[in-house]
Amino acid sequence: MNSRRDFVDNCWKEYFRDIQALCSQWLYSCFVCLLLIAQAPQKVSAAECGDDTASYRATDGGSGLESLAQFQSVFQTFIDANLKTVPMQWRQIQPSVYWCLKSHSKLFARMSRSEQEALIEEIAHYIVMLRQDSSQYVVLGKGRTIIALLDPEQGLDPKQITALASAYQCEAQVYKRTGDALLEEVAEEFVAALTNAIKTNQPTTVVVLGHGLPKEIQSYHISYQRVAAAVVAAARARSGVDSTKLDLENIVLIFDDCYSTDFVINLAHSMESVSKTSGSSIVSMPVMIAGANRNQLGHADVGTKFVTHFWDSAIELFFIRKPVPRTVTVRDFLERVDRYMLGFGRTPVIQNNRVIDYRDTDPVLFQDPVFFVPLNEMHQKELREILRKNLGNDPESVDEREMSAPLFLDIGLIRLNMNRARRLS
Repeated sequence: MNSRRDFVDNCWKEYFRDIQALCSQWLYSCFVCLLLIAQAPQKVSAAECGDDTASYRATDGGSGLESLAQFQSVFQTFIDANLKTVPMQWRQIQPSVYWCLKSHSKLFARMSRSEQEALIEEIAHYIVMLRQDSSQYVVLGKGRTIIALLDPEQGLDPKQITALASAYQCEAQVYKRTGDALLEEVAEEFVAALTNAIKTNQPTTVVVLGHGLPKEIQSYHISYQRVAAAVVAAARARSGVDSTKLDLENIVLIFDDCYSTDFVINLAHSMESVSKTSGSSIVSMPVMIAGANRNQLGHADVGTKFVTHFWDSAIELFFIRKPVPRTVTVRDFLERVDRYMLGFGRTPVIQNNRVIDYRDTDPVLFQDPVFFVPLNEMHQKELREILRKNLGNDPESVDEREMSAPLFLDIGLIRLNMNRARRLS
């Protein structure tokens, strides 16, 4: 009996010791949290700072461009009042506006809040205009060549590309590893086909479907440097043209794989760098379409075939559905692929029986295609004028590099109706 009582007493002693230990840990944690709070930098109100930029100075040195989310938060009131009159349209160009401003972040940080807001609005209108001006680039149509590189494992069969090409009276060249062929052999054939198309100035649409990384076409281990070097060398080797002025406007490059926007950006900068090193300059970049946005995974329906979502929607809209249009342009992609791609990870917002916007539900599933178009001299001049106009009273103190216009620009995601007014308000 005594032994039983001793056992119970010991149990209670152990229980109280555990409670005491837990309380001590809780008190210590509270003390640490209070200490961290006391040492954390405090936000400064606009009134305390004396101007209208204080609300974001503590986070990004006065620019509000540390991230897309921060940009949305810092300028949300202005955006809602001035740029969100057409919610769907703003959703599609907002990342483009952000990344354009990000490329001029030093300039943006020098501006007052009112100057920043004016520049945001100007850039938004500029991108809408550029989308209109770029809408007629042909992606599929009579006389073009389609060069396709397909995933070697579960990708589409060549006949699924040749059938699409036949519907649009295009020549098809399809590359996919089969049998005992080596990946490098197929990669070499693909690069050679691309080189020949550019060298002969043949209007060509290149479609790469499979697995990707920011620096390579992963399915075949083709680096962006390799593609850039081949493109520039081929353009320089064209007969009857000035080898120092490289025009790639009749080439469309489509990459539908993971991190495809990152790959496209790396490729474009590399082409520009290689051309300068070789004593040439690019007067027009290719049109470049990426199936997934920056730092974004691509997604696919994986069954007997590996079909990436972006290209799957293109096949559905431009081949399976009848009647098939005579040609498919950038405008067709911008208008018609919208409902398909925005449905991944989002729920439509319906008003008066029509979709007016989308609500985010699962960001992991987002796959937002991005369109990059070449900027001609007129477009570059207009962008420089927009930047200079919003500099305020001291334009001379700005580094001219901050005023430079790129050779290509992200014109945003896809959206529903290209026939809307060019301006957002």
